Amino acid sequence: MVVVAILAIIAAIAGPNLRPLVQRWRVDATANELASGLRLARQEALRRNNGVEFCTVNNVYLVRTVNTAPPDIKQETLRNDINVQSNVPPNNGLSCITYRGDGFPRSGLAPGTRPTWTVTTGAAARSVCVTPARIEVVNGNCP
Repeated sequence: MVVVAILAIIAAIAGPNLRPLVQRWRVDATANELASGLRLARQEALRRNNGVEFCTVNNVYLVRTVNTAPPDIKQETLRNDINVQSNVPPNNGLSCITYRGDGFPRSGLAPGTRPTWTVTTGAAARSVCVTPARIEVVNGNCP
């Protein structure tokens, strides 16, 4: 009984302190999932030698071909308790970048502005940064 009481006290102390840790893990997982979707879009554009879009809307991301059928390559629903924002201006409600057949991204942003997706929750923030050469996940904002 003494052991059970000690474990209950330790759990009561440690439980609330684990919430920020779990939120950071969820943000990390969501940011890595977005980066994986972006890499898939780039890889498919190179493989098909045709445009492939990566779009987000309402915590859903979509990888789809441009002007070919079937359009959808992948659609994934993200966690509802995580906030995903993009600096890519929405078009018909979707924030999209298009990877051309040569693998370079086109976003409709001003020259020199990197497309980013910011993933946040109360305790953590990560950004997915897109450049012509790479897709990276960083703490906070993109450099």
